[in-house]
Parts: sequence; C-alpha cells; structure tokens
Amino acid sequence: MRKLMFYGICAVVPSMSERNPELLIEDILESCNKIIGYTNGFSFETFVADSKTVDAVVRNFEIKSLLSARGFVW
Repeated sequence: MRKLMFYGICAVVPSMSERNPELLIEDILESCNKIIGYTNGFSFETFVADSKTVDAVVRNFEIKSLLSARGFVW
C-alpha cells in the first residue's frame, strides 16, 4: 500500500503489484482501445501532423507499458 496526498486529501491505494491482475489487464485493454480509437481512420501522415493525438497515443503506450512491466508479480 502507498499513501497519496492530493490537494490535502490523503488516500491509501494499493501499489501496482498489489492490484488484482484482472484489473491490470482491464486497464491495459482500455489503453489499447483508446489508442485504436484515437487513430481510427488516420493515415500515418495525418497522425504525425496531429500533435495532440500523438501525445495521447504515446501516453497510453506508456500506461500500457508500465502496467505490463510492473503490474504482474508471478
């Protein structure tokens, strides 16, 4: 467990390794679906010209990678 402070509010949340693996898989799938949704119908040229979409896709790849790398303790 770890303690987080946000605007003076304290919350205790499970660390990545303590989360239910099914929830981690759901989060990974959600990130993948967001990437698909953000890029649906885009050509490569259109995609790279849209910095907001590039940022959103990169962020969701980061989320997916972090969850994949740190989320599972076998």
